[in-house]
Amino acid sequence: MTPGIAIRLACPARGVRLDRSAVLARHRASAPQTATVVAQYWDTASMALQRRAMALALLARDGGPVVQTLEIESSFPLTAQSFTSPGGASAPGFAFALAQGFEPDESLSEQERDLRPMFTIRIERTWRTVAFRDGTRVALAIDRGTMQAGAQPGRGRGTRRRFREIAIVLLEGDARRVCDLARELVGEQPGLRLEFASLAQRGYRLVTGSTAAGGRPRRTPPQRRASGAQVAIAGLRDALSQFAANAAGAASDADPEYVHRMRAALRRLRVADRLAGAAGLPVFPRRLVGDIRWLSGVLAAARDWDVVQTQTWPAIRNDARGMRGIDVVSARIAVERARRHRDLRVALRSARFQRLMLELLRTLLPSFESHAPARSVRRRDAKSFARRVLAPLLADVAKADRRLGEHALPERQHALRIVARKLRYGAELFADGDARRPVSRYLRRLADLQSVLGDLNDLRVSGRLIARAAGAHLPAAHAIARSLVARRLALARRLQRARKRFRNTVAFWD
Repeated sequence: MTPGIAIRLACPARGVRLDRSAVLARHRASAPQTATVVAQYWDTASMALQRRAMALALLARDGGPVVQTLEIESSFPLTAQSFTSPGGASAPGFAFALAQGFEPDESLSEQERDLRPMFTIRIERTWRTVAFRDGTRVALAIDRGTMQAGAQPGRGRGTRRRFREIAIVLLEGDARRVCDLARELVGEQPGLRLEFASLAQRGYRLVTGSTAAGGRPRRTPPQRRASGAQVAIAGLRDALSQFAANAAGAASDADPEYVHRMRAALRRLRVADRLAGAAGLPVFPRRLVGDIRWLSGVLAAARDWDVVQTQTWPAIRNDARGMRGIDVVSARIAVERARRHRDLRVALRSARFQRLMLELLRTLLPSFESHAPARSVRRRDAKSFARRVLAPLLADVAKADRRLGEHALPERQHALRIVARKLRYGAELFADGDARRPVSRYLRRLADLQSVLGDLNDLRVSGRLIARAAGAHLPAAHAIARSLVARRLALARRLQRARKRFRNTVAFWD
């Protein structure tokens, strides 16, 4: 078994040239070599291996012997466990991986009997070995390839997709050097963009016809008796995994939910970073925090207009149907939303975003654990650490709740929303995997409180944006205002109930 990291950088249409690269000149790079690699991926008819984050392939280089490879995706972006058969193979199976220490969650015998070809990837590869001063060695390749799925004799070539990218794969040494080299290349070669999906993941997308990756990646909850530092590390990695899993979807405008999940993941990342600092671990440097805030602002603008067009405005437009100017307001909302998503696409393709992601990956790689926190903090178990860091957040929520009182002042609702969100994200980290009823009840009531506060904030922001879009169309503006007030009153009643239920809930860490 080889645990590894592979970073792929999608190339612009004109390609890249590395023969005169100043980056490679600073390191010891071997002379380029070329190879043709053909990989045929196998799975069951129901794609059982894909559901288990596994990719099984028969691979041949330059027409040589066929070997088998098995990759098991990690929950952390761009990392996987890899197994390679030592000799030739004619049919796919799992014996070689089992002999090398692979321990599947369940028997693979049924899947092995039902394996069939799913897609083929052919790559023309030009590669070099790059050596760093600390002894780390990486393979740097320019891949020009074609993915093909659904090809059958006499029925055409199926579906094909071309790709061109730089692949950087760790051979031995410090995994952070892979991120360092990628960051240097992004600064030197304009247009390079991180590709979060592996070749296998993109091949499966070709089979299923999906256009963008995204959603909720597999999580790795901390161990049952984890320390506070281990909980913080698990939270950081899970947040970054969620962030990366939705980046492609957010850039494609496929579904506004991608933007929402990406924004929430960034918030969770910042909360987990604060917990890491409390656990004695290194925290994000100020420059990185500045880049995170920049991206948060771009995501927030896109998300606000998503909420307006898909949630708030349809109901208000129905209330004000027939009023003069409604269609004009609808058109202006659509234009503004398209503009904010265009800004988001530009941001996600920028060199600044690529460097931010690479720096986050570098910081949170497994080597992150080598930064030992202070002994007194490191030995603190998760429950006592939770009591130490969550109790002050709960006190902040209680204080903000008292200040809000019976008044519906927007600024005080906003203050309560912020601290409730921090408490929820932090509490979820410590409760991860705990199925006890008091824990689930606490999280559910906290989530209800945060949800209604979020809805009130969305309504407040939406009202401001809709007013901007309505402009001088006064008849429509009055109807819009009446509809907003009615919805705000309904949410205010929900808020009172949610606050009361949460006040009567005992914290699970006490």
